[in-house]
Amino acid sequence: MKKMKIVSILLATMLTFGVLLTSIADVSANSLISETDLNDANEKQQKKLDKMKEKSLKEKVKFDVSWDEKKGIPRYISGKLSDENMNISSFLEENKDLFNIVDGDFEIVSSESDELGMTHYKTQFTVDGIPVYGAEISVHTDDHGVITSINGQVEPKLVNKKWSKTIKLSSSKAIEVAENELSFTPTEDTYTTEPATDLFIYQHEGIWMPVYIVELQFLEPYIGREFFFIDAKKGEVLRSYNRIQDAAEVGTGTGLSGEVRDINTYYKKRKYFLQDTTRDGVIETYDAGDRYQRGSLVSDRDNNFDSERQRAAVDAHHYAGVAYDYFLNEHNRNSYDNRGSDFISSVHVGAPEGGSYINAAWVGTQWIYGDGGITSNGTEYTPFSESLDVVAHEVTHAVTDYSANLVYEFQPGALNESFSDVFGILIEANYKGSPDWLLGEEIYTPDIDGDAMRYMDNPARDGKQPAHMDDFVHLPNTREGDWGGVHINSGIPNKAFYNIATEIGLEKSGKIYYRALTQYLTSQSQFIDARNALLQSAADLYGTNSTEYNAIANGYASVGIID
Repeated sequence: MKKMKIVSILLATMLTFGVLLTSIADVSANSLISETDLNDANEKQQKKLDKMKEKSLKEKVKFDVSWDEKKGIPRYISGKLSDENMNISSFLEENKDLFNIVDGDFEIVSSESDELGMTHYKTQFTVDGIPVYGAEISVHTDDHGVITSINGQVEPKLVNKKWSKTIKLSSSKAIEVAENELSFTPTEDTYTTEPATDLFIYQHEGIWMPVYIVELQFLEPYIGREFFFIDAKKGEVLRSYNRIQDAAEVGTGTGLSGEVRDINTYYKKRKYFLQDTTRDGVIETYDAGDRYQRGSLVSDRDNNFDSERQRAAVDAHHYAGVAYDYFLNEHNRNSYDNRGSDFISSVHVGAPEGGSYINAAWVGTQWIYGDGGITSNGTEYTPFSESLDVVAHEVTHAVTDYSANLVYEFQPGALNESFSDVFGILIEANYKGSPDWLLGEEIYTPDIDGDAMRYMDNPARDGKQPAHMDDFVHLPNTREGDWGGVHINSGIPNKAFYNIATEIGLEKSGKIYYRALTQYLTSQSQFIDARNALLQSAADLYGTNSTEYNAIANGYASVGIID
């Protein structure tokens, strides 16, 4: 079982980077490590671990290490790892041998303190001052400044080849290259936010090189959140994709249940608008006019939004407020980015090619909901905004973007989907009083009772998702391949959540899952990293010998994810 688990995780990791990553003993594309150097590195690594273990055991603190078998380095360490008030930068510099690092440094990019008095530091690994794509380490301290855990990924063999001197392209030129790849000519009014560029050292087809990652966000002539990986030396596009984080099955929600709701509106120019200004973040709901765009702010003359056309907007508006309030009241998170940003939704969104948009999505700046319909395989959907768990699912994608930032492919993408499903269940149960363990049941095949888009208690019920690592599905990183199975393989951690939540309850599960998502997971986290993040979160909140800690371990073991 363990061997199969490791093979699955490693294959997903290899696919994520698009290459077969070599082990520390192999020859890389950019460096050679002799057997003597390897033995020396391993000896230094073991000395660092022994020192940490000795310090932990002396203080009667549990010491634990989880390994990245391919790279031969720890992916998670917990215990008493330092003295009090340890300087994080100094600690990482002094402990590079833990990760067998040849070259590179750690840059602290953020720090956040929580209600337990802990502080969580996110660091980016850099070489020659340039961030290395996907190489992130998080460091966590207790209320005395003692480092209690480390988790994340680095690239131990990457050497400094004076990468900055090989860069020939400017960031503005990289944006031009990306724009030339679009199927239309953008204007100054095209973008919903300014085009963004980030410089990384990235591995493409086995070769490390500096690349610009350009992000373009727009709503017309189609809704796009386009990413382009551009060789910073030659200006070639290495990879691109439109990464709209959408619902698993193609579908959306409706407002035809007939339920009368109290909603917050805003009066101006003799009209009432679906604009809720009672929170730091303003909640706004638009009618896209059956086009693939943001559309117009929904309005009404008598402040009674009861027309057939307005009902989808009422549900989207109401449920956006429910999701906002859940994260604020339960986790002290002010809007999806924890900065009080506005919640913007559009309903009656049309498909880019015309006709009904049978989907819902977070597009980087807002949420969109179509009116459903019948798919090519004959499955019927009603409008997405009727379903609270679907709206909550999409809102959580935005929370993930501004916390763990799980990349939307392979195992990190499946975790991205799973955490959205988890909080879809949690938010709906918090609102209704109990869980039903179903996702999208209101909008999926309305003539069939009891079915749903996904089943948290039994993901394999309809044969669409696995519920155990033995049945992990390997797919290509394409839209047709579900970006490496992000919606399909999410059934595995979903089943683990169900087992955990039925053991310790939804309230405790929600606290543990939120902490893991916002404090411990990183962009490239695999299923095993999610297990470690949840265990550490349970340990922070309830202790390492607690019922809650054991429930996490047992829940993940039940689906074949063990260390």
